[in-house]
Amino acid sequence: ALGEPSSSKRPPKLDLSTCTEVRHAWSPDPLNPMFTGTPILRQKCEAANAHKSFALIFPKRTVDITAITADQCKVLMEGFSALCFRLQVANLAGRGKRGDAQGEEDRQTVKSDTVSNTNTSATNKSTNVSPEKGKGGRRRR
Repeated sequence: ALGEPSSSKRPPKLDLSTCTEVRHAWSPDPLNPMFTGTPILRQKCEAANAHKSFALIFPKRTVDITAITADQCKVLMEGFSALCFRLQVANLAGRGKRGDAQGEEDRQTVKSDTVSNTNTSATNKSTNVSPEKGKGGRRRR
Protein backbone atom coordinates (compact mmCIF):
# COMPACT_ATOMS: atom_id res chain seq x y z
CA ALA A 1 0.00 0.00 0.00
CA LEU A 2 1.05 3.58 -0.59
CA GLY A 3 3.23 4.87 2.28
CA GLU A 4 3.96 1.39 3.63
CA PRO A 5 7.54 0.16 3.95
CA SER A 6 8.62 -1.81 0.87
CA SER A 7 11.27 -3.78 2.76
CA SER A 8 10.77 -6.62 5.21
CA LYS A 9 13.76 -5.30 7.16
CA ARG A 10 12.67 -3.69 10.42
CA PRO A 11 13.42 0.06 10.51
CA PRO A 12 15.68 1.29 13.31
CA LYS A 13 14.14 2.78 16.44
CA LEU A 14 15.00 6.43 16.99
CA ASP A 15 15.22 8.15 20.36
CA LEU A 16 13.72 11.57 19.59
CA SER A 17 15.20 12.97 22.80
CA THR A 18 18.58 12.77 21.04
CA CYS A 19 17.41 14.71 17.97
CA THR A 20 19.61 17.80 17.81
CA GLU A 21 17.85 19.70 15.02
CA VAL A 22 14.87 19.71 12.68
CA ARG A 23 16.13 21.33 9.46
CA HIS A 24 14.17 22.25 6.33
CA ALA A 25 15.74 21.36 2.99
CA TRP A 26 16.02 25.08 2.15
CA SER A 27 17.60 26.08 5.49
CA PRO A 28 21.32 26.89 5.48
CA ASP A 29 23.65 24.04 6.40
CA PRO A 30 25.75 25.33 9.34
CA LEU A 31 28.62 23.05 8.31
CA ASN A 32 28.49 24.32 4.70
CA PRO A 33 26.96 27.83 4.65
CA MET A 34 27.04 27.91 0.84
CA PHE A 35 24.56 25.00 0.79
CA THR A 36 21.14 24.22 2.25
CA GLY A 37 19.67 21.18 3.98
CA THR A 38 22.02 18.30 4.75
CA PRO A 39 24.50 16.48 2.50
CA ILE A 40 22.10 13.53 2.11
CA LEU A 41 19.10 15.78 1.41
CA ARG A 42 21.13 17.58 -1.26
CA GLN A 43 22.12 14.27 -2.79
CA LYS A 44 18.78 12.41 -2.62
CA CYS A 45 15.95 14.97 -2.54
CA GLU A 46 14.59 16.00 -5.92
CA ALA A 47 14.48 19.77 -6.43
CA ALA A 48 10.71 19.61 -6.99
CA ASN A 49 10.27 18.19 -3.46
CA ALA A 50 12.71 20.42 -1.54
CA HIS A 51 9.98 22.87 -0.48
CA LYS A 52 8.21 20.05 1.41
CA SER A 53 11.23 18.13 2.75
CA PHE A 54 13.17 18.26 6.02
CA ALA A 55 15.62 16.25 8.09
CA LEU A 56 15.66 15.10 11.69
CA ILE A 57 19.31 15.41 12.68
CA PHE A 58 20.75 13.03 15.26
CA PRO A 59 24.35 12.82 16.47
CA LYS A 60 25.24 9.91 14.17
CA ARG A 61 22.62 10.04 11.41
CA THR A 62 19.82 11.98 9.77
CA VAL A 63 16.28 10.97 8.85
CA ASP A 64 14.93 12.70 5.75
CA ILE A 65 11.18 13.20 5.38
CA THR A 66 9.23 14.50 2.40
CA ALA A 67 5.67 15.52 3.18
CA ILE A 68 2.70 15.51 0.82
CA THR A 69 2.39 19.33 0.87
CA ALA A 70 4.42 22.31 2.08
CA ASP A 71 1.78 22.98 4.76
CA GLN A 72 2.04 19.40 6.01
CA CYS A 73 5.83 19.79 6.05
CA LYS A 74 5.54 22.88 8.25
CA VAL A 75 3.16 21.13 10.67
CA LEU A 76 5.39 18.06 10.87
CA MET A 77 8.53 20.13 11.43
CA GLU A 78 6.91 22.16 14.20
CA GLY A 79 5.50 18.98 15.76
CA PHE A 80 8.81 17.11 15.70
CA SER A 81 10.64 20.15 17.06
CA ALA A 82 8.17 20.52 19.95
CA LEU A 83 8.21 16.78 20.69
CA CYS A 84 12.01 16.58 20.70
CA PHE A 85 12.19 19.62 22.97
CA ARG A 86 9.62 18.18 25.42
CA LEU A 87 11.46 14.86 25.55
CA GLN A 88 14.74 16.67 26.30
CA VAL A 89 13.06 18.70 29.05
CA ALA A 90 11.55 15.52 30.52
CA ASN A 91 14.98 13.88 30.51
CA LEU A 92 16.45 16.93 32.28
CA ALA A 93 13.70 16.86 34.90
CA GLY A 94 14.19 13.13 35.46
CA ARG A 95 17.92 13.54 35.87
CA GLY A 96 17.43 16.46 38.25
CA LYS A 97 15.46 14.26 40.65
CA ARG A 98 18.36 11.80 40.99
CA GLY A 99 20.36 14.38 42.94
CA ASP A 100 23.71 12.69 42.44
CA ALA A 101 26.94 13.90 40.84
CA GLN A 102 26.23 11.99 37.62
CA GLY A 103 22.89 13.81 37.33
CA GLU A 104 24.64 17.18 37.44
CA GLU A 105 27.12 16.04 34.80
CA ASP A 106 24.24 14.87 32.57
CA ARG A 107 22.44 18.22 33.00
CA GLN A 108 25.56 20.10 31.87
CA THR A 109 25.85 17.88 28.79
CA VAL A 110 22.20 18.29 27.76
CA LYS A 111 22.33 22.07 28.29
CA SER A 112 24.64 22.33 25.31
CA ASP A 113 22.19 20.57 22.98
CA THR A 114 19.56 22.56 21.10
CA VAL A 115 16.69 21.71 18.81
CA SER A 116 15.92 24.29 16.19
CA ASN A 117 13.14 24.43 13.67
CA THR A 118 13.10 26.56 10.57
CA ASN A 119 9.70 26.81 8.95
CA THR A 120 8.90 27.57 5.34
CA SER A 121 6.88 30.73 5.76
CA ALA A 122 7.59 33.73 3.56
CA THR A 123 8.82 35.76 6.55
CA ASN A 124 11.63 33.21 7.12
CA LYS A 125 11.06 32.97 10.87
CA SER A 126 13.10 30.51 12.86
CA THR A 127 12.11 28.82 16.10
CA ASN A 128 15.05 28.00 18.29
CA VAL A 129 14.25 25.79 21.24
CA SER A 130 16.71 25.07 24.00
CA PRO A 131 16.05 22.98 27.13
CA GLU A 132 18.15 25.31 29.27
CA LYS A 133 15.73 28.20 28.77
CA GLY A 134 12.64 26.22 29.75
CA LYS A 135 10.51 27.69 26.96
CA GLY A 136 11.20 28.33 23.32
CA GLY A 137 10.71 31.71 21.79
CA ARG A 138 10.45 33.06 18.29
CA ARG A 139 13.07 35.36 16.94
CA ARG A 140 13.44 36.94 13.59
CA ARG A 141 16.58 36.42 11.49
